[in-house]
Amino acid sequence: MATKLGFCNSGPQRRQGLPLTARRPPNGSLHGTIEGDEPPLLEADFQDKHDWRALDGAFLDQAPKGYASAFSFFSDDALRYFLPAFLIADLDGQLDRVDVPSRLSSWFTDESRSALVNPRRYGNPTKFEAKTQRFRNLAPEEVAAVVTYLEHAAKHYQFCREPIDEALANYWRPRLRSLTGG
Repeated sequence: MATKLGFCNSGPQRRQGLPLTARRPPNGSLHGTIEGDEPPLLEADFQDKHDWRALDGAFLDQAPKGYASAFSFFSDDALRYFLPAFLIADLDGQLDRVDVPSRLSSWFTDESRSALVNPRRYGNPTKFEAKTQRFRNLAPEEVAAVVTYLEHAAKHYQFCREPIDEALANYWRPRLRSLTGG
């Protein structure tokens, strides 16, 4: 499938079509929370991973240390940096445990607009608001890559098409328009 960004094409040219605007955060800044077992494991697994283009799907599908939760525990900047590797690994069919379409869409559904994250702990932010903050630093080209990826996923992952379509309509496309003026 040819796209304006090219990364949904097959083969090694995928990496050439993705924007390279994010810098890798320093070690010690890769995790976004200190709670649980995963954050220190994530730091250990990714401490020597300085180029997202060199990561393979088998590593991403289990990191950290078999939990397959890196996508959830990355700091915002680390997620921004490593996101292209996850998009490509999913497009290449290398991810079995990490559900990238759900990670990019589930908190942007119609239902998430009113669902609170954890009111006793965080007060009143909704899941939608919390995830909006998570992706606030993505550059226009990165948002465009996510939109292109999700449009592709909506066509090929029928089981999660509705939340993907809602996420595209509720957040990703409006965000792209707001960043590009279109």
